[in-house]
Formats: sequence, structure tokens, C-alpha cells
Amino acid sequence: MSGTSAAQPLIAEEATTLRRPGRALIGWMADDRGAIVLAGGHQDGGSDVSLVNRVRAARAAVAGRQLASTKTRSSMTRTAR
Repeated sequence: MSGTSAAQPLIAEEATTLRRPGRALIGWMADDRGAIVLAGGHQDGGSDVSLVNRVRAARAAVAGRQLASTKTRSSMTRTAR
């Protein structure tokens, strides 16, 4: 066996970490969590006022949405089949 323990995580250097564009439902996240996601996972993003404001705007957009009626949702389910 090698000298590494299976319980220890592999730590990648920041420069070698693969970062890809993605999507996140920031309108459902807490302000600081959403801002960190928008900052690419960097913890200092949680205190970035512009990112926090984007999360708050997304949450307001979610809160302003109307829920689909039961009839609409059931017809959508039948259409998808």
C-alpha cells in the first residue's frame, strides 16, 4: 500500500482546479451563499455588495412569480409524456 490515507481528501491547487460556467438557483439561497456562488466559490464573495444585491434581486423575482394552478401543472405533466 502507498503512504497516503484513503480518508484524507485530495487538495488541488487553485491554478489547476477546473472551473466551468454553470447555473445556480440563487433566488432560493441566503444572501451570503448566493454571493459566494456568484463569486465562483470564493468566500470573500459573501461580502461583495454588488453580488449580494444580485442575489436579493433574484430572490425578489422568485417571490414575485405566480404559482401555476393544479390544472396547469397536471396538463403540463401529461404533455411531457
